[in-house]
Amino acid sequence: MLAQMGYKKYDDDDAFYAVNHADYTGDTLDSHPAIRELQMASRAAILRAVKNPDNTVIKVAMAGPHKAEVRGYVTLARFLSGHTPKEFESILGFKQGALQAGCRVYTVESGRIIGDNIGPRYFTSWSAGISPRDLERIGEVSGRPVEYHRDYPVAANPIPQFVLFHPVAVLSSVVLKYDQAFDATTRA
Repeated sequence: MLAQMGYKKYDDDDAFYAVNHADYTGDTLDSHPAIRELQMASRAAILRAVKNPDNTVIKVAMAGPHKAEVRGYVTLARFLSGHTPKEFESILGFKQGALQAGCRVYTVESGRIIGDNIGPRYFTSWSAGISPRDLERIGEVSGRPVEYHRDYPVAANPIPQFVLFHPVAVLSSVVLKYDQAFDATTRA
């Protein structure tokens, strides 16, 4: 999986940040049987959670017009219920103030989520789903100091996350003000 990770240079200075190319192309299964087995088990666990009728898959995005489909990082509504977008920042790993204009919370059509379209990204404390060990390894391989992206710092209060590689249909969405609590019992 390290082959799918890399780094980019910021436009405004000489610093580098880690990127996870698999977020756009999908995870490749490892050639080592034990690791491949863990990858498959992680996907299966995510699918079980997604298919559980008590769970609702949501995506938090910057405030903007409603989209019919979403991709990227998602989580379960119960982890954010009762919290505000201001609190989402430290839970999801957004830079402080990033959601100051509010956010849009999408309810994803869970029935359309399939195993080949998901990748475990473990907890929001791992920006881009990259573990601290892998982050260090990217730096070693590149010969450069590489850090997590400054706009997506390590979450102070992390929750589980996974990635949708390709767009999935949205059932609905709701816009929240910065200090407005999210209620997971009502569909977003």
